[in-house]
Amino acid sequence: MKRSNWFYTGVANFLQSSQQGIDLQTSLGGGIGRFLMNTNRARVSLSSGLLWQGTQYREGGDNPGTQNAVASFVAGDVQAFKFKKTTLSLTAGLLPVLSQPGRVRINTNVMYSIQIINNLWWKFTFYGNWDNRPPANFSGSDYGTSSGITYTFN
Repeated sequence: MKRSNWFYTGVANFLQSSQQGIDLQTSLGGGIGRFLMNTNRARVSLSSGLLWQGTQYREGGDNPGTQNAVASFVAGDVQAFKFKKTTLSLTAGLLPVLSQPGRVRINTNVMYSIQIINNLWWKFTFYGNWDNRPPANFSGSDYGTSSGITYTFN
């Protein structure tokens, strides 16, 4: 875009959640965003737009099958860097479902990385997905953590 702090964004997200009974949720869309801060130590941005979500629920009981929805989104992204040895990344998205008024989905992802040596990193991640109106007999939330060692090839 003409101004350097504005950008176009694309969304492609795939979710599987046994806790929420979701076999596959595909989200595709796009919008615009703005960098509120963009330095060598931190990057903060906000974006918004429209997306399509197709959700296939697992077989069983009150299976609603596949649900298609149109949603708007507002997303925030914060990335902080410290001495090229640590990285903190926070991403959160609010998705009001336009085709089902009153339904809202929220997605979060937080990752903290510490460089152990050269290209070897320890990473800790928290994720969360919430739906204020899940289908009957399905959970409206799923969240958890993970930790691991990664190696980056240059």
